[in-house]
Amino acid sequence: MRNFIILLCLSFATAVYSQTNQAEFDSLRQIIAQSKQDTNKVNSLLELSRRISQKDFVESKDLADEAIALSESLKWAKGVALGYKHRGFVYSNNTKYDEAMTAFQTSKTKYEAINDKKGIASLLNEIGAIHFYQNNLEQSLEHFSQAADLEFELGNLERSCGSLLNIANIHKATSNLPLSLEFFERALDLQTSLKSTEMETTIMVNIGALYSSLNDKNKAIQILERALKTAKSSGLLDLEGNIYANLSSSYSKLPNTEKALDYANKALAIFQELNYHRGMPIVLSLIGTIQHEKKEYSKALANYEEARVLLIEHGNKKDLGELITNLSSLLYDMGDYQNALSNAKEGLKLSQETQNLICEQSALFSLQKCYAKLGNTDAAYQNLRFFVDVKDSLFNEEKIREISQIEMQYAINREKLADSLVFNQKEIVLESQVQQAKQDKMFSFGIAGLLALLAIILYRNNQRKRQTNELLSQQKAEIETKSKQNEVLLKEIHHRVKNNLQTISSLLFLQSAHIQDIDIKKAVAAGQHRVESIALIHQKLYQRENLAAIEMKDYLTNLGQTLIDTFAKNPEKINLNVEMEELEMDVDTAVPLGLIANELINNTLKYAFPEDQSGEITIKMKESADEKVELFIADNGVGVSNAKSGTAFGKQLIGLLAAQLNGKVESGNQNGYWTRFSM
Repeated sequence: MRNFIILLCLSFATAVYSQTNQAEFDSLRQIIAQSKQDTNKVNSLLELSRRISQKDFVESKDLADEAIALSESLKWAKGVALGYKHRGFVYSNNTKYDEAMTAFQTSKTKYEAINDKKGIASLLNEIGAIHFYQNNLEQSLEHFSQAADLEFELGNLERSCGSLLNIANIHKATSNLPLSLEFFERALDLQTSLKSTEMETTIMVNIGALYSSLNDKNKAIQILERALKTAKSSGLLDLEGNIYANLSSSYSKLPNTEKALDYANKALAIFQELNYHRGMPIVLSLIGTIQHEKKEYSKALANYEEARVLLIEHGNKKDLGELITNLSSLLYDMGDYQNALSNAKEGLKLSQETQNLICEQSALFSLQKCYAKLGNTDAAYQNLRFFVDVKDSLFNEEKIREISQIEMQYAINREKLADSLVFNQKEIVLESQVQQAKQDKMFSFGIAGLLALLAIILYRNNQRKRQTNELLSQQKAEIETKSKQNEVLLKEIHHRVKNNLQTISSLLFLQSAHIQDIDIKKAVAAGQHRVESIALIHQKLYQRENLAAIEMKDYLTNLGQTLIDTFAKNPEKINLNVEMEELEMDVDTAVPLGLIANELINNTLKYAFPEDQSGEITIKMKESADEKVELFIADNGVGVSNAKSGTAFGKQLIGLLAAQLNGKVESGNQNGYWTRFSM
C-alpha cells in the first residue's frame, strides 16, 4: 500500500514572504545603516528580517534580535512585541517550531501587557499554526477559534476570514469533512464583502483540496483550474505553486499521470524559486510516487532521497514517516529487500510517534512482505498480525468518525429545520390575521368579498402546492443522501473484501515457505494467485463510480501484467497485447472469467516459452449484439504439441467455471496455442 502525500494549501494568517530582488535588499541595508536609533530603524530591521528569512536564516534572526534590543533601549513596548513576533516568523519559516513557539508566546505576553488586542489576535493565529505543524490539532483549533472571534470583534474581517479558513483545515485534518466544508463556505461568504482576490483564490484552493479528499476528483480539478487562472492573472506566485501541487495530487489518482507529473514539476519549480522549504519535499515525494506507479524506479528513488534530505533538515516527523514508508515500498519493488526492511522499520517508528495509523498500516504491510522475501517467516507472520490489528483499528475509528459526522450533520439540519419552522409559524399567524381582516370586510363589500374569498382559496391551493413541492424536494434530497451513504458503505464492503483476500493471499505465501514438496508448493502458489485475481476485481469495484460492474479491459490488462511480472523468468521479454474495447461485466460474470483468464495466462507462462525465449500473449474479448460474450487468449509460443497444456486441476477448474457460465471452451494450434471461451 502506497501513501500519496497531498500538499494542503493552509491559509494560516501569518506573514507572506514574497520575492525580493538583491537591489531591494541592498536598499534596505543602506536605509538601516543611515537611520537614527529610533522606531523607524526598528521597523526597517524587521522588514529586512522578514524578507530574507527564507534565504538567510542566521542574518534574518540577527536582524530580529537587533530590533528587539533597540526597542528595549528605546523602551518601546510594542517594538519589543513586534521583534519577538518576527523572530517567531524566522524560526517558523525555517521549520524550527519549538523555537518559534517560544518566540510567539513571548510576543503574545508583551502584547497583553500593553492591551494590544490586534497584536494578541495575530499571535493567536501564529501559535495555532505552530500547534498544527506539531500535530497538536486540539490546541490549534482552540487558538484559531479565539483568533477568529477576536478579529471579528475588532472589525478585521479579512484576518477573521483567514482564521475561519484555518479552522476548516483543522476539521479537514481530523477527517471531519462536512464541518470543514461548512467553515470553508462561511469563510467564502465573509470574503464576498471583502473582494480580496488573494483570499478568494486561497479559499478556492482549499475547497478544491477538500473535494479531492472526498474523492470527487473532477470537481476538485474544476475548482482548482479556475483558481489557477485567478492566481496567474493576479501574480500570486506562492498560491500558483500550491494550486499546481493540488492539481498534481488530484490527477495522480486518475489515469492521466503525465498531466499529474507536469503539474508537480511546475509546483516544484515555483517552490524552488521561492525557496519554500515546507513545500519542496512534499512535491518531490509526490513526483516520486507518480514515477513509482509508472515503474520509473531510478527516477522515483532520486526524488525520494532528495525529499528525505529536505525533510530531515526542514520537515516534520509525520511527512518524514510517510516518505520513508513510500521509499520502503519502492525499494521492495526494486528487489532491494534488506534496505526496504530497514526503511519500513524507520517508517513504522515515526508513524507510531506521530500517531499516523494509515502510515503505520502501510509500514507493517511492507515489513511483512520484506521479512517473507528474506525468509524470516515468523517475523513476517507477526507483522501481518499487527497489520490486521491496525487495519481493524483504523476501520473502527473511521466508522466512529463517519457516525459522528452523520450525527453532526443531522444536528445542523435539525437546527436549520427548527429555524425554518419558527419562521413559517410566524408567516401562518400573519396570514391568519390577514384572512380574518378580509372576512370582516366581506359582509360590507358583497361580491368583492366573494372574489376575495376565491383569491384566498386560490392562494391556499398555491401554498399547499408549494408546500407539497417542498416536501417532495426534501424527500428527494433525503433519498439522494441515503443513496450516497449506501454507495459509501458498498464501496467499503468491496474494500474490506479485497483486504481480507489479500490477507489470505499473504497467509498462503507464508504457509508455502514451510512446505518442502515442490509440487505442493506450486499448488499453494497457484491458489494464492487465484485469490489475488478475485481480490483485484473487488479493488476495481470500489475504485469505480459504477459499483455493480467491472471494466474488463482494464482488469484483464492488470491481471495479465501482474502474472507476467510474477511468473515469467524475464518479464521484459514477454509482451502483453490486449485487443478489445472497454466492456463492463457484472461481478457474477467477471469473477469466473477472471479465474479462467488467470489459468490460461498462467499455463502460457509455464509452457509456451521454454529456454527463456521471448514471446507475446494476446487477449481479446467482445460482446455481440445479442449479448453473447467471447474471450480469446493466444500466444506465439511452441504450441501444445511441444509442451504440456496445463495441470489436470487447472483444466478441471476451467471446465467447472465454463459450466457455471453456461459456456464452452475450444482450443488449438495456430502459430502457437489459442483458447476461446464463449457463452
